[in-house]
Amino acid sequence: MTSKVELRRGEPGEPLCIAAILVCVAKDGSRGSRVRIGERFEPYECFSSADGRHHVAYRRRSAVDADEPRSGTLPLLILGDPCDVAGAPLRAMGNAAAIQCDLDAGRLDATTSIPGLPALYLAETPLSFVLTSDLSLLSCVGDLSLRFDPAGVTDLALIGWPVQHRTLFAGVHMVPGGRRVAMRAGRRPAIENAWTPPERDPCRSWDEYTALQADAFDQSLSRLDLKDCAFSLSGGIDSRATLAGLVARGEDVTALTVCGETPSLDARTAARLCAAYGLRHRTIRLDAAFRRSLPELSARASRLCGGIGSVWQAPQVHCYRLLGSPPPVGALSGYLGNQIGRRGTGHLAPRNASTAILNRDLVESRNGGPAWYAHAFGRDGFLATQFLIQQESTFGNLVSYSIGNAHSIQHSAYADRSLIENMLRLPESGAHSRRRSRIANLKHLFLGEPTRESFQRRYINRVGGLVASHPVNWGWRARGGVSPLGVAWGGLALLDAVVSGRYAHTAASDLLAAAGLAGLYEFRPVHSWMRDDLKEFVHDELLSRRAAEAGLFDATALERTLRDFYAGGRRGFEEAVLALDLALAAREFGATA
Repeated sequence: MTSKVELRRGEPGEPLCIAAILVCVAKDGSRGSRVRIGERFEPYECFSSADGRHHVAYRRRSAVDADEPRSGTLPLLILGDPCDVAGAPLRAMGNAAAIQCDLDAGRLDATTSIPGLPALYLAETPLSFVLTSDLSLLSCVGDLSLRFDPAGVTDLALIGWPVQHRTLFAGVHMVPGGRRVAMRAGRRPAIENAWTPPERDPCRSWDEYTALQADAFDQSLSRLDLKDCAFSLSGGIDSRATLAGLVARGEDVTALTVCGETPSLDARTAARLCAAYGLRHRTIRLDAAFRRSLPELSARASRLCGGIGSVWQAPQVHCYRLLGSPPPVGALSGYLGNQIGRRGTGHLAPRNASTAILNRDLVESRNGGPAWYAHAFGRDGFLATQFLIQQESTFGNLVSYSIGNAHSIQHSAYADRSLIENMLRLPESGAHSRRRSRIANLKHLFLGEPTRESFQRRYINRVGGLVASHPVNWGWRARGGVSPLGVAWGGLALLDAVVSGRYAHTAASDLLAAAGLAGLYEFRPVHSWMRDDLKEFVHDELLSRRAAEAGLFDATALERTLRDFYAGGRRGFEEAVLALDLALAAREFGATA
């Protein structure tokens, strides 16, 4: 029997659920950097040690009266989902970081989640070491000046996000998943393992493994506190399994699906399922009002995700804005379902934007070589799985998770310690190759995973009914077989995916729009937004005096790229978006080359 944990308000003696934290610890015997929270940020509670060497500021999840602690020991602070807070207070959890502060004793210890999200970052100033969950809070540390890291910038251009726990900024690093950080005045932060993959025998069969994981998934879902929670529902298997569990439990949540001006296949599927089960469903459309707000939404996205995204993430910021203020306490999604549910990869395709538009000093020379993930392939068992959980999913989900966490607790039944550790017991190797992963992803969309290997299908079929019979993704059914009509719709979605990616602003895209099929798959036509809605904003930002003073770009190459892109050519799109990402990062974080 499992019980739900309600810790958002931080009653006396209980952990306190927070939305963000900033800590400064002095390097030596003198006073360290002060924490200065200005009007730009929402209210924070700030505490300092008597000797001025330790400073802590955090923002609670819930708006409650903030009482000064009776001693220098703050409550256990939980950043993320507190559903599996149990046992040792600083054990590595599946979906939360834990921070323990004793200002009188000069001790601060923090443990990251096993995957590493929500993220914690370490930085260094002339006077202090800094720990934060939100890079925008670094502007509150008076003696810290941010400079772009050539390795991080090159990662952003070639891969799409920084890897190897880098950020865009020199000297600022993400703490890896499953680690404990000890911060003491006068010492460098010490980082050690807080989680080691346990040694377990593999399951004897797929039947044993899927039963084990289906039970663990059900128990994980039962622990989530879903009061005042929005549920992101798509047409995929990850959210379908979650929906099956909600239906079986009679949970009352509001489901959300984001789509363009015409309903996407996901939105159509979600609406039908919710209608059948009497759940509220809201479709959030990216309409003309959204497009008019793109400059503001892109800038806010940049600030919330550490500068590594902007226009691509504008829909997520828009969604939370429409949900009201304050937003829902929780947001439920299928985060980690791809990796936990089918050992899949979703973040390996490179961005491959040209670095020619960048200041030469900002580009790290790499001369080709193997991809950043090459070392993880070709090995058996858990090492490959550990890479999927602690690197591939972490770096790829960092942007969306950070934006979501700024608004609501990010719930997912898949981000659970037991489910993660059970993957050690796969009856066969979990290794992949990139080529096999691409083929497997396409096969998954049309045919699904083999029934015998999928605990998600097993779990959905326990519930039965429409969740098991309605087509998943592009035509297959969880109960088995495929739907001819579903496959037909899947083929049209595939056509939209190809046209929106390779043939945007061509006769093919015009024909698809005339047929009412544009947006069936790709609800974020960023190519059109950049060209039609953001042209003036892009030029103002990229050619501004601020961007020039930041030293980001080769002005001649950038102007040539923008001229080619806005003249209607196929080249320059990725470079224009990259340049906007970096220009907004420079603006929001005050960073220079």
